[in-house]
Amino acid sequence: MERRNLGCAVSPVLRDACVFLAKYASVMLGCGATCSRIQRNIDRMALAAGYRVELTILPAHCFVTLTDAEGMSYSHSYTIEHLPNDYALNTRLSHLSWRVADGKITIDEAAEEFPRLLRCQRYHDWVTLLLVTAANASFCRIFGGDRVAMCIVALATMVGFSLKLLLTRARVNYMIMTMACAFTAAVAGTAGYVFDGITSTPEVALATSVLFLIPGIPYINSVNDLLTDHYLCGFSRFIKATIITACITVGLTAAFFLMKISFTDL
Repeated sequence: MERRNLGCAVSPVLRDACVFLAKYASVMLGCGATCSRIQRNIDRMALAAGYRVELTILPAHCFVTLTDAEGMSYSHSYTIEHLPNDYALNTRLSHLSWRVADGKITIDEAAEEFPRLLRCQRYHDWVTLLLVTAANASFCRIFGGDRVAMCIVALATMVGFSLKLLLTRARVNYMIMTMACAFTAAVAGTAGYVFDGITSTPEVALATSVLFLIPGIPYINSVNDLLTDHYLCGFSRFIKATIITACITVGLTAAFFLMKISFTDL
């Protein structure tokens, strides 16, 4: 959505800068940046280019209004890009804003470089799978699981996370995806109960088998947004994180019923 001064010709430079900043903000929000970080990045680029900027961040849109030295203003809104949490991309985009602020590049050059930063290679799915598997198995050990329990958690994580990758590519609704992945990982995590005696800590293996699904980043970002007065986004992120947590609970409970495991066994 665009808004401009009626009856006046808007400078193409002003228009292009506003469109770029709106898309920049939407991408940063979509890949896991906090609202305060986005605000700082946008402010420093606009200031370096000689513009006054107003940024409104909503749960589904980013709205940017730029005003130049002559008082001409232009507004543009952009739908939030729903991307995987990617701190490497956030770092690259923040570095881009500092280059503009330091005068190393202009805002027009930043707009030209922006698509290339988005195309930068992320970690391969196999690398991510191995790292997530190792991390979840380590959590099992931290919570007191033995070596066999760690192996069970590693297997459960590999199965559950592989399913998550497949469902994400198929654009399955995140709630259905979370329940399916939690159910699959939890069923694999009950191996310590199914094969009695192979581990002395089957409850730890089962409890930690779904930790890779916990929405830690949305919870942290929601608190940060609330503390920096971005209440709408903070509340929205908290609600989504709560829904994901509830979906994990549904999948885990379904696995308990299927495998006939009582809560008293934990």
